[in-house]
Amino acid sequence: MNISKILSEHVSDVIITNDASSKLYEAPKIPNKKLNNAIKAMQIDEAPEDMRAIIDTTLFQTGKTGIAFTNKHVYFHEVLTNPDYFAYSDILDATYTEELKTTKGKQKIIPHVQLSLAGEQSKYQVPETILSCINAKALAKLLRAFATPNTETGADDKEDYQTQGTDSKAERITIYSLEDLPAQTKLAYAELLCNFAMRDDHQIDSSEYRSIISFAVRINLGHEEQIQLNSYLIGEQLINSAELLDQLQSQINEATNDILSKSLMKDLLSIVNQKASQSIDDWQADGYLAQLAESLDLSVEEVDVLVTSIHHDQLILDQRLNDTQIKKQTKDLAAKAAAVGIPLTALYFSGTVGVSAAGITSGLASLGFGGLLGFSGMVSGIGIIILAGTATYKGVEFFTGRKDVENNKQREALLQQIIRNTQKTLNYLIENVNEVSQQLISATRVEQTNSIKIQKLTKLLALLSKGAQKATTDLDHFQSESILTQVPEHIEVSRLAQLTKQPTTQKYYDIVLANYEKDENGRLTLKPTISSDDAAMLHAILDKIGYLTIKGVAKSGLSGAASNVKHIFD
Repeated sequence: MNISKILSEHVSDVIITNDASSKLYEAPKIPNKKLNNAIKAMQIDEAPEDMRAIIDTTLFQTGKTGIAFTNKHVYFHEVLTNPDYFAYSDILDATYTEELKTTKGKQKIIPHVQLSLAGEQSKYQVPETILSCINAKALAKLLRAFATPNTETGADDKEDYQTQGTDSKAERITIYSLEDLPAQTKLAYAELLCNFAMRDDHQIDSSEYRSIISFAVRINLGHEEQIQLNSYLIGEQLINSAELLDQLQSQINEATNDILSKSLMKDLLSIVNQKASQSIDDWQADGYLAQLAESLDLSVEEVDVLVTSIHHDQLILDQRLNDTQIKKQTKDLAAKAAAVGIPLTALYFSGTVGVSAAGITSGLASLGFGGLLGFSGMVSGIGIIILAGTATYKGVEFFTGRKDVENNKQREALLQQIIRNTQKTLNYLIENVNEVSQQLISATRVEQTNSIKIQKLTKLLALLSKGAQKATTDLDHFQSESILTQVPEHIEVSRLAQLTKQPTTQKYYDIVLANYEKDENGRLTLKPTISSDDAAMLHAILDKIGYLTIKGVAKSGLSGAASNVKHIFD
């Protein structure tokens, strides 16, 4: 059979016109990058010059999933599965059928293409994920053309095709954190996050908008680029995700590109984590995330570690972990990451939960993980201050009740950075609310103003206003959590009784104890449900009665404690 003739006559019909869900590449104009990706992902054990055509069904147009046609075989590959391939000489027939499915009251036609094959495997169903991106009926017609006649490949099919590479050899630079990237490249990264947030309904809610603006502030996205980001969010047309990804990858070398890929995946998973309706543990069920993982060469195990790292970061805040617990959790995370070849650098390339890369790096360095990070110039001298001076007065901390408080230094530092980032985000949102409000007022006063412009400004103003409300709520929450880092986790009743025995302080005894409960070991432990107001009041009372000071130790009349404190200064 004449493979070239069959493909030239039928393969273009398989692509749906004006639909970006699939793309056709034909020899000799297959880009080297697409060709190499297809050969690796589809496990094609044939010479590159034998490739005739690739139907790319990946979201990011990487060539890793879809259909490939060589001189002798056709290959099928869907995301996160092993590829299938068949010799043209084994194809006996190809049939097209349709199935009508009803889901939630809506009817949908599901196409099916089945191959009849010679040999042990008599039937093969082309994957639905591939068929959903192409003209399935045209594919069946193309495959039937291979079935007749069944002869050896002719001389016309042995042309030596040379692919025309399009990869740019532009100079690439090494990047050590996302903040170091050029402004427009950081903007492309943020726009990719926007594409993901709007992937379903082309809408972005206030929570997603707040997260993206907070991210932009975290990586120090410039004011002009933030304005461009706002325009992008309310624009009519999104930039193709593959184009944005290429723009990112063209700026950096291979080593940093690997880090950026993992960072991007983690940031997208973090957006999912904001939604109560979707669990990031089920990321493979999300078609966008699954295809992105494939296009970024990320294994299931690697993405699972990224998911674990998000849970790790959130756990520090949600369960109010102390420094000892944070260190243990981080060691476990580092071990899991190392097992699949992910450096901590990749996990914190863009920072995390409202903290910049430099901020999270300093915290990890102070906990003893500096050597695992590899950031250039970011760790030196940073974070050591956090622990400076604490060892000298370790004995004092035990007797003053500040040991628990001092063991919260990392969470406190994390919260302080989140508060600063949230305040900057809130300031940005408020400034833009005012600016867009003025633009909207001016637009409504001009009769000839395009109504579409007014609608866009109104939409942006709503996003800004709701984002500002969400930032305000977050700011109040994190400020409250910061107060809790100053409150001891455990309370010593005998000391408290001594410090509240005077008539003017007796009332504080019951108030303090009301915020503690016995744990499984019988120790009075701070209630996990304590409110921010109660935390602030508790801290004020303990400070007032001297529970957290050396003076309070002496006042409480604990001779053993006083003796030990005296011994420290001998």
